[in-house]
Amino acid sequence: MEKSAADKWKLSTSITEMELYGDIRLRYQYNGGETDNTPVAAPGAGVAGTHDWQERERERYRLRLGLRGTLLDDWFFGLRLETNASDRSTNVTFGDDTVE
Repeated sequence: MEKSAADKWKLSTSITEMELYGDIRLRYQYNGGETDNTPVAAPGAGVAGTHDWQERERERYRLRLGLRGTLLDDWFFGLRLETNASDRSTNVTFGDDTVE
């Protein structure tokens, strides 16, 4: 896909190309299932026992914004900002993330 001159920004003669990009994601997540049959000595409040059913429902979002470009026709640069700095996921949960 070729870009037209109207799609490009001209900031400096040394920056030959620059592009702003990003995405947003909204999702509903449900997890439910029976606990394993490993016996628990004395399950207390909030601790699942043998063959209990656990459910977790969450609404989540993710936002990513980035900037990439070319400098002097030989150097490529890029920067991306995300909503969460976690190593596992950039998703963020709306409200309280409690297990019920």
